Amino acid sequence: MNIGNFFFEIAKKRLDSPAITFEEKTVSYKQLAILVEKWSDYLSSRITKDDRVLCVSENCPEIMAIYLAVAGLGGVFVPINPQLTKEEINDIFERSTPTVGIFSEKNKDILPQIKVSISVNLFSVSEEKWVCKEFEEFEADKGCLICFTSGSTGKAKGIYISHQNEYTSCFQYSEYWDIQKSDKVLVSLPQSFLYGLTTGCLMALFVGAQIILEKKFHPIETLNNIEKHQVTVFMGVPTMYTMMLDVQSKATKKYNTSSIQLMLTAGAPLANEIFDEFKSLFSIEIVNFYALSEIRPIFTYNLKQSDEIKRGSCGRKVKNVEVKLLAVDGKEIIKAGLEGEIVAKSDTLMLRYYDDLELTENTIRDGWFYTGDLGMFDANGYFYITGRKKELVIRGGINISPVEIEEILYKNPAILEAVIVGVPDEIFGEELFGQIVLKEGNSLTDMELREFLNEHLASYKVPKHIEFSNELPKNNSGKIDKKKVKAGWGKSVLQQHN
Repeated sequence: MNIGNFFFEIAKKRLDSPAITFEEKTVSYKQLAILVEKWSDYLSSRITKDDRVLCVSENCPEIMAIYLAVAGLGGVFVPINPQLTKEEINDIFERSTPTVGIFSEKNKDILPQIKVSISVNLFSVSEEKWVCKEFEEFEADKGCLICFTSGSTGKAKGIYISHQNEYTSCFQYSEYWDIQKSDKVLVSLPQSFLYGLTTGCLMALFVGAQIILEKKFHPIETLNNIEKHQVTVFMGVPTMYTMMLDVQSKATKKYNTSSIQLMLTAGAPLANEIFDEFKSLFSIEIVNFYALSEIRPIFTYNLKQSDEIKRGSCGRKVKNVEVKLLAVDGKEIIKAGLEGEIVAKSDTLMLRYYDDLELTENTIRDGWFYTGDLGMFDANGYFYITGRKKELVIRGGINISPVEIEEILYKNPAILEAVIVGVPDEIFGEELFGQIVLKEGNSLTDMELREFLNEHLASYKVPKHIEFSNELPKNNSGKIDKKKVKAGWGKSVLQQHN
C-alpha cells in the first residue's frame, strides 16, 4: 500500500479536473501530480525510508504535494502549526529528529537549524508532461505521518499514522458523508491538524473532488468563498459557526449559501442554540460527528441512508469500528442511557504515540483505544458525548493542555502556585482561566505575566482570564482542586467583570 500511488491513480482519471483552488489560482489533478513528482525527485536523494520531513507553513496547495511525495518515498511527514513559538517548535524538532525541514517564507526564521532546509514554494506549477512514475508499495502499517497535538501530560503527543490509517479513514468519511467527485470541499482548517489535512484535503483528493483551500479561516472570506465557488461541503469547529452567524447577523447583504449540501462540526460540543440559529439564518442543518486524531471516525451519520439527524447526538458508530462503554469498575455498559468511558478498536487506529511508549501502553490495551471521553447511547444506537475524563481544554476545536501552560507559569520566579482550567465561553466554547498565587514579597502585573507567557506559548494558549489569589483550593491530599477552581469561576469578580 502507498497513498502516493493511490493519488496517482485518481489523478489519471481526473487529469484536467480542478484539484485545489487557492487565492484565485486553480491547480488541476495533473498539475498537482507533477508537483508530487517534482518533490519526490528532489527529496529522493535527501531522505531514506522512515526519515522525518518537518514542514512549518500556513495552508497552501504545496503541502499536499509535499505530503504525498514524502509518504510515497517511504518518509514520514511532520506538519507543524506555524502559530507555535520557537520553543514549542524546538520541542517537536528535537523529538521527531527530522532529516529535512520545509518552511514557508514567513516561517523560515522559526525553523531550527537543520542540514537540509528548503522553501515550500521550491517548484512552480506548469504544463509539463506528467511522467507518471510509481512509488514502491509498502506494508499497510508503514508509517507516513506524525501529527503533534496537545496531551494531558503537558507535552504535545506525536500521533504516528500509517498508510492504512489514511486510506481507510478517508474512505470511511467519504462513504458515510456521500462525498462525490462533483463536490467542492472548502477547507479553512489548518493543514497542520488531521481535520484539515486528512479529513478535509486528502479525503477530497481521494474521491477526485475539488478543494477550495483558504490560508486561514475568516468568517467573511469563508462566506464569500461559499457563495463565489458554489461550495457543497464545509467542515468546521463550533467557533467558526458562531463567527459566521455573527457576521451574517450584522451584514447588510444575505450571503448565498444555497449550494451547501453538507456542513460538518467536530472537535467540541456545538450548543443547540447555534444549531437552531444556523438553520434559521442559513437554512442549513449542521451535522455533528465524533472523531479523534488517534483513531479517526468513531461516530457519525450515514447520510446515504438518510438518517435522522438527532439533536445533541454525534450519530451511530461507523462501519469497521468496534465500540464499548466502560463503567468505572471496567465492566462494559450494555444498557442504553448509562454513561461510561468510550473505548474503540479499528484499523484506523494510529500505530502509536511516536516517542512515548508509556502513554501508548496506557492508552491502547489489547488493541482497544481508551479515549478518556465519556458518552452514552440511546435505544436506537445513537451516541451522545457527555464529558471528558481528560483535563484538556477544547478552545475553538483545538485541544490545549493546562499542564503545559502550568509548567511554563512555574518557570516564572515570582509565582508560587498556578492552575489552569477551562471555563465556558460564548465564542470559543471554552476559554482558559488561570489562577495565580505569588511568592511573598513578589509582584507581577497581568500585563507582565501575559508578556512572559507570549514568549513561551502560542497566543491561543495564553489564558484570556487571569486572577491573582492569596491561595488555591486544595483537596484532602493537598493537591490543587481544579473542580473547586472551576466552581469558583462563576462567583469570581473577574468573571463578573468580563
